[in-house]
Amino acid sequence: MFIKKNNMKNLLICIIALCFIYSCKEEDTSIESCAKAASNYVDTSKTITFNIEKENWYIVHNDIAGGSVLLLFNGSTNGDSAKIKLDADTLVTYVKINLDNQKKFNTNAEVKLYPGDLPINEFTTKTTIIVLKGTDTLTIPIESCPLKY
Repeated sequence: MFIKKNNMKNLLICIIALCFIYSCKEEDTSIESCAKAASNYVDTSKTITFNIEKENWYIVHNDIAGGSVLLLFNGSTNGDSAKIKLDADTLVTYVKINLDNQKKFNTNAEVKLYPGDLPINEFTTKTTIIVLKGTDTLTIPIESCPLKY
């Protein structure tokens, strides 16, 4: 069985065209990371301070499905201890923010876990930081800048 030269030529053109079509990508409009300006927080009695010098939010993709939103942040506090909320679908827990002897921190925390698919459209995520000093508590709600997968 022989293939005519024209048929072979047409087949080759079709293969090249398909390779070209599949190699072209749609314009990437994702915002997989973002940074926010420094923030300073104080409780109402002005007993506790919590200062964020750098705040970077970013998306990490899971190889199977879904992913996470992480927060890389550093700064200082005068509190005795601090923790940040992790929201893992139905499990909510708090993770300790490690403070050095000068009460400075440099933390990379997973704040939101998406076990299925990441949101398709632009989205923000929220978390809470709790700072303790003696019997006083400072609760800080923070929100990411817009992210998009």
